[in-house]
Amino acid sequence: MTRSLTVEYLRPVLLGVDHEFTAYVRTRAGRRLHVNAAAVDKDGRQVATSHATFVIVDVEHFEQGSSAKRS
Repeated sequence: MTRSLTVEYLRPVLLGVDHEFTAYVRTRAGRRLHVNAAAVDKDGRQVATSHATFVIVDVEHFEQGSSAKRS
């Protein structure tokens, strides 16, 4: 589950243009993952960077609001 996500756009990220995205887990602390990512254009220029924190949860977390569970 996404806890936080920050994206910094360094150049225009145009529609219809191929980009390559890479990401790696910077650190893991219990259920919390800290991830860094970057996007480059076809010329190898970095167009965006990001960092995020994700929390590992069981599928039951998402089923809490399911209408099937409320009946």
